[in-house]
Amino acid sequence: MHIGKRISILRMEKGFSQSELSKGIISPTHLSNIEAGRYLPSKDILELFAEKLGVKKEYLTDYEDLDQELYNELISWKENIILDIDKAKDQLSTLHENFDFPIRNIYLECLYYLLLGSYYLKINQMEDVEKVHKLYITGYIDDETIHQYNPFLQECYYYYFGLYHFVKNNFSNSFFYYNKMLDYISNNFVKASILYNLALINYKKKQIFEAITYANQSIELQLMHHDWEKLAVTYNLLGVLYWEKKQFDSSLEQLSKSEEIAELKGLTNLMEQVYHNFGLVYKDKKDFNKAIFYFKKSIDLKIKNSQRYIVSSYYSMIGCYISQKRFEEAQELLEKAYVFCNQEKDYYLLNILKAKIAKNKGDYQDFVQTLNDSIKFFEKHKDYIHLKELHETLGEFYFKNRKYKLAAYHFKRQVEFYKSILD
Repeated sequence: MHIGKRISILRMEKGFSQSELSKGIISPTHLSNIEAGRYLPSKDILELFAEKLGVKKEYLTDYEDLDQELYNELISWKENIILDIDKAKDQLSTLHENFDFPIRNIYLECLYYLLLGSYYLKINQMEDVEKVHKLYITGYIDDETIHQYNPFLQECYYYYFGLYHFVKNNFSNSFFYYNKMLDYISNNFVKASILYNLALINYKKKQIFEAITYANQSIELQLMHHDWEKLAVTYNLLGVLYWEKKQFDSSLEQLSKSEEIAELKGLTNLMEQVYHNFGLVYKDKKDFNKAIFYFKKSIDLKIKNSQRYIVSSYYSMIGCYISQKRFEEAQELLEKAYVFCNQEKDYYLLNILKAKIAKNKGDYQDFVQTLNDSIKFFEKHKDYIHLKELHETLGEFYFKNRKYKLAAYHFKRQVEFYKSILD
C-alpha cells in the first residue's frame, strides 16, 4: 500500500485534476506514476503536495509510522462491530477522543475505513457507506491486491464486502466474501456470527440444506461458549429453515427452543419473530386458528415495542382469514393494517390481499389491475420472491379462466424469477 494511493484519494476529494495538483511541483506524468505506485516521491515533494492539498505535512510524510495502540483498538472495534453494535458506537467516539485523525499510517487508515464502512452498514447509514466505499475503500484496496496484506486486514476486507453485498442483495458475492473470511477468524464468537450469516445467505438463495448445515455449525460454537442470545436467534432461523422444507415438527422443535431462551432472557424483539414464525408453521399445517393466535401475539408485541415488520404479521394473519373464507374479518383487519404502512413496500404487500378480497367479490378487473400494479413496484425493487408469487397467482387465475396465452406468460415469468432467486 503506497503513498500514491493516498495522494490520489486526497486529490479526488479536493477536486483537483492531476494537471492542477502537479502544476509547479512535478509533471502530470510523474504524478500519474506516483499515484500508480511506480515512483516513490521525495519528502520535499510530499510536503509541497500536503501544502497544496491543505493537510498537515506529516499526513503525507509519516505514512509508515505504526501506532500499535491504535492498531489494538481497531482489532477490538472490529469484534464489537460484528458482535455488539452498541459497544461499537461508543468505541467510535473513544477512538476520535484518544487518537489523532486523519490517521497517518496508511495501513491503519485503510483498516479504519474498512471498519467504518462496516459500522455504517450495520446501522444502515447508506449515504455514509457510499462515500467511504467510493472514495476510501476502493481507493486503497481491491480483490487483486488484498492477498499482499496481513491476515487481519484481509479479514476486515472480506467482512466489509460480505456485508456490503448482503445489504445490496447480491447474495452470491456476499457468500463468496464471508466464506473467504472464515479462513482468517480466530475468535469463535465471530466465527459463529459469520456461520450464521452464511446460513442466512443460503436461506435467501433458497439453498435450504446448505443453510441448515451452516446454522448447525454456528449453534455448535454458540453452545460451546454459552452464547445464549445468539443461540436463540439461530434456533429461530433453523425453525424457519425447517418450515421451508415442510418439516413442521422439526421447525416447531427449533422455534420452541428459541422461545424458551428468549422468554428466559427477556428478548422481546426476538419473541415477536418467534411468534410470527410459529404462525407460519401452523398456517402451512392448515391449523388456521392456531396460526391466527400466534400472529396476533406477534402483532400485540410489535404494537407495544418496535412495530418493525408488523405489516408482515398482519399480511400472514389476513391470509389465514382469506383461506378460511372469512372475508369480512379479512377486510376489517386489512383496513387496520394499512395504518402501519411505513414504507411503500408495505402498501403494495397489503394490496395483494386487497386483490384477493376483490376477486372473491367477483371484481376481477380490480383483482388483475391491483396485482399488476404490485408487479411493477416489485420489479422496480427487484423483489424476486414476491414477483414469483404474483405471477404464479395470475397464471393460475388465467388458466382457470381458459386464457391460456396469458397463463403461459405468467407461468414463464414465475419460472424466471424463481431462477433469479436461486442466482
